[in-house]
Amino acid sequence: LLKRLNIFDASNSKLEKDERELTNLKIKAEQELEGIRNEGISIQREEDRIQNDLIRELEQLQQEHDEIDAQLQDEQLGGSYSTSRKVTIGGVDERDVDEINSIKNETQMVIDEIKDAISSNQVPLEESSFDPLFREDLERHAFDIMEKEKQRYAMELDGSGSTE
Repeated sequence: LLKRLNIFDASNSKLEKDERELTNLKIKAEQELEGIRNEGISIQREEDRIQNDLIRELEQLQQEHDEIDAQLQDEQLGGSYSTSRKVTIGGVDERDVDEINSIKNETQMVIDEIKDAISSNQVPLEESSFDPLFREDLERHAFDIMEKEKQRYAMELDGSGSTE
């Protein structure tokens, strides 16, 4: 009887030990699950932030694209004529038109890429494939063209420059 009681006590203590281990494992699993849930929420917030940034970038690029388009149309229609010669005020050379069109096409490609990424909800967490150097190039080209036009306009106002 004592032998059976000792076996029963040993079994009881083993069961209690196993129960404590299971309880600890359950607590640890719940903590890990909570951590995973919090990480998922954090990732979702980051994805939402990136998507909102891309939407703002898209809107800004679309606005810049529209401004370049409007500026090009204004400059093409902005020439004035004198009696014996054509004086272009605010006009653009053919190569400038090609450069502007090239910039517009590159901008449109980036806009389309951002739209595709947003619509497919496959916005990468690290960075988009949008090249920040392209944006700098785009801004630099647009600035250069505007500076050329300002200089040309100033020369034409002084009477020192005209195009035929």
